[in-house]
Amino acid sequence: MVAGCSTGGEPVATPSSSSQSVVGPGGTVTVPASANPYPVDKLWRMQNTLPKSRLSDEFGLSTLQPQCSALANAYLCSWSSKAQGTSGFGGLVTASTWSFDELKTRPNFSDFVPVTVGGQEGVRFRANGDSLDELCQIAWGTSFGVVWVSSTSVKAADNCTRAARFAEMVHEYAPK
Repeated sequence: MVAGCSTGGEPVATPSSSSQSVVGPGGTVTVPASANPYPVDKLWRMQNTLPKSRLSDEFGLSTLQPQCSALANAYLCSWSSKAQGTSGFGGLVTASTWSFDELKTRPNFSDFVPVTVGGQEGVRFRANGDSLDELCQIAWGTSFGVVWVSSTSVKAADNCTRAARFAEMVHEYAPK
């Protein structure tokens, strides 16, 4: 692997010239996570890149202590609402070594609808058992795998509208 630089200023591993390319013509990974050579421990650390002012001012999210976790094929961070009570909004950002196509075939996700995020092909979807009224998710492919955002709200009728705005902001700072 050869280190490159993302638009977020963090290193992004790219396949070296001696290895078989795993990035397709659209600039996104074409292999499943099990064949993706990108090191999981080098996945995007969004809490270091997403502007706290935008998270706070545009989305009403508390930037004091995002909850971040590393999983087998993913790194994710969530921010909770600054609002008190049941009117709050929560935002989650996940970076994964899954390919965009792999995400769309996972059995725990359904109801895929094509969307555009930052001028790029994406999908809106839900985790099985969740309602789009409560949790709206939007994903797009990257050179290391996939990024998706989740917007949660207990009473927001426009949750997917908010998720689309959140995805546009995240896309602006996410490594491509």
